[in-house]
Amino acid sequence: MIDIHTHILPGVDDGAKDLEEALSMCRVCADDGVGTIAVTPHDLNGVYSNDRNAVIRHTAALKEAVIGQGIPVEIVFGADVAMSPDLLDRLDSGGIMTINDTGRYILFEPPPFFMPDALKRLIFEIKRRDIVPIITHPERNETLMNHQEALYDAVLGGALVQITAASLTGGFGPHVRERTIEMLTRKMVHIIASDSHNTTSRRPGLSRALAAASKHIGQEEATLMVQGRPEAVLRGEEIISDEPELSAKRKGFFSMFMPRRKPF
Repeated sequence: MIDIHTHILPGVDDGAKDLEEALSMCRVCADDGVGTIAVTPHDLNGVYSNDRNAVIRHTAALKEAVIGQGIPVEIVFGADVAMSPDLLDRLDSGGIMTINDTGRYILFEPPPFFMPDALKRLIFEIKRRDIVPIITHPERNETLMNHQEALYDAVLGGALVQITAASLTGGFGPHVRERTIEMLTRKMVHIIASDSHNTTSRRPGLSRALAAASKHIGQEEATLMVQGRPEAVLRGEEIISDEPELSAKRKGFFSMFMPRRKPF
């Protein structure tokens, strides 16, 4: 499996506090069947600013330590990029780390509260730069859950959606779990990742979420969310998915332009 969202890079945000904890998180991943880990520290969230150069520098040290410890995981670049006024300028300047440094995909985290219409405009501008935003854990975002048509339109506009493994397995409570299952069954989810921060309250691990997702959408589709699609992201390859389902009555603005295709 491939985990494209982790806060495993030590000492740079609210994730792993030091190298020892980061290596412990890598061991947990390996034991759980994860072979590739994208290190995705917070960037642009008003507290942390881990630009491309910083990610490269810190990741080199973690890679060396992982190899030295013989932990069977591959470490690749990434960042957890917050929605902010500076986002487009920094994309244009090359200051933001894309996943695996391919220039093709970014993790994109909207704040808890924002104007829903702003999301559609920003998705359009990011896509215009030939970059695909992967919206992180919308099932835990109150604005997106209260305005699900905004998320629906964002997906039709070319964004992907990543849910948190623990949301599906009950780690964030039954309400979030119900939301997450509903999103899965309505084809609003493309990738499952851990968003892990430590080895206690926010542990790595995808296998339990894979098993849970398989019960609702089938083994093949669930496996795509932790293997096939994340691998395509790391390679910078295109991912085509079916039109999501919002409701029988409500359709988003972009639905008239969305071809119905077999999902990757």
